[in-house]
Amino acid sequence: HFLSYVLSEFLQKQLHSYPVSYYNPLHIAVLRNRPNMVRLLAGHGADIEKRDRIHESSPLDLASEESERLPCLLTLLDLGAAVNARDKHGKTPLLHALASSDGLTVHNIENIQLLLERGKKEIILIFFILLPCFNCSNCASGILELIVKRFP
Repeated sequence: HFLSYVLSEFLQKQLHSYPVSYYNPLHIAVLRNRPNMVRLLAGHGADIEKRDRIHESSPLDLASEESERLPCLLTLLDLGAAVNARDKHGKTPLLHALASSDGLTVHNIENIQLLLERGKKEIILIFFILLPCFNCSNCASGILELIVKRFP
C-alpha cells in the first residue's frame, strides 16, 4: 500500500506535466517491455494514449514495433488503447508493426495478427495501398495469409 501511495503521489505531480518532448514513464515501461509497470502506471492515472511530441508515438505504437513487446501490446489493448489511432504521419499501430520488418521476413507476426484481430476492417485498406512496398513474396504472403484468415 505504501508503494501504491508513493506512486500515486508521484504521478499526480509528475506524470501529466512530464516534458512532452521526451518519452513519459509509460513509454519507457513499454520500451523496456514491462507490462506490469504499464498496468500499474495506467492504474494510477497514466494516459495510455499520450503521444510524444517529436514522433507523436503512442505507447501502443511502440509496443507494436517489436515482437518482444507483445506482452505490453496485449496489456495496452486490454486497457483499451485505441488500435486504429494514427500518428502525425497517419500510421496506425498496425503500420508500425509492418514497417518494423526488414522487407525479407516478418519478425513480429504475432503483433500483426493481434492488431488485425482487434482493429477494424478499414485498416486493411491501408495495407493494400502499401502492398507494393513489400517486394519479397515471403513477407507479403505471410501477411496476406493473416489477412485472409481474419477477413475471409
